[in-house]
Parts: sequence; structure tokens; C-alpha cells
Amino acid sequence: MKDNADCELYLVNVSEDDPDAIWVMELWRSAEAHTNSLKDPAAIALIQQARPLIAAIEPVKLRPVGGKGF
Repeated sequence: MKDNADCELYLVNVSEDDPDAIWVMELWRSAEAHTNSLKDPAAIALIQQARPLIAAIEPVKLRPVGGKGF
């Protein structure tokens, strides 16, 4: 993600209550930019590698309105 200018933010978090739970937060310039990123061969390979470790995906759509670094 560091090479993709359309990815504004990419954070990987671990749960303090469940050491096996990981939360990933992404902020994209647009929904289209996110969709296009999923067509990248490197992204596809990374998702396939991680798929056995993913128990669930719970997308939450938010609209940022401000804050530090935004």
C-alpha cells in the first residue's frame, strides 16, 4: 500500500482483548480507487496468502470529515 498514492491511510491493529484478532483500517481517495487496487496482481497474491488466516471481513463504510493528518 505504501506505493499506492490512492491509499490515504493503511493501519494494522491488534486487539488488546484478543491477541488473535487483527483489525485493518484503510482510507482510499474513492471507492473506485479501492476497487482498482484489488485488480493489482501483487494485491491479489497478498490476499490469497492471507485468506486462510481471515475468519471474517466486516466492512464499515465511513466518510471522514476532518481530524489530524487529514
